[in-house]
Formats: sequence, C-alpha cells, structure tokens
Amino acid sequence: PAERRRYERNLREQQRSYKISQQIKELRDVLSESNVPFKPNKYSILLSVVDYIKQLQARAIMLDAEHQKLITT
Repeated sequence: PAERRRYERNLREQQRSYKISQQIKELRDVLSESNVPFKPNKYSILLSVVDYIKQLQARAIMLDAEHQKLITT
C-alpha cells in the first residue's frame, strides 16, 4: 500500500513535470515565431514571455488610442 501510494505520487509528479515542460516548449515556439530574442533555458523563456506580453499590452493600448482618435475625426 505505501509503495503503491509512492508510485502513484511519483507518476502524478512526472505528469505534472511533463505538462510544465510542454507549456514552456510552446512558449519558446511563440517567442521564436515572433522573433523575440531569448536564451534557451526555462527561466529566460519565462522572463522573455513576460516582457513580450507587456510589449503587446502597450501596443494594444496605443492602437486603441489611435483608433479612438480616428473615430472622433
């Protein structure tokens, strides 16, 4: 029973770790497709994604402001 619980816990942890790795791989692919420079390690990928999201948010705000300006003229 204890061995089985440990085995199941290890299996769940392996699945969790695999899912995290797959998500980071997906983020790496997004950065590559967007020509965003990054180092190929998990930490750098996550930092680069945060910066990229901030850039996209700033751009969206700017484009919304331009759109509103065009509507009013």
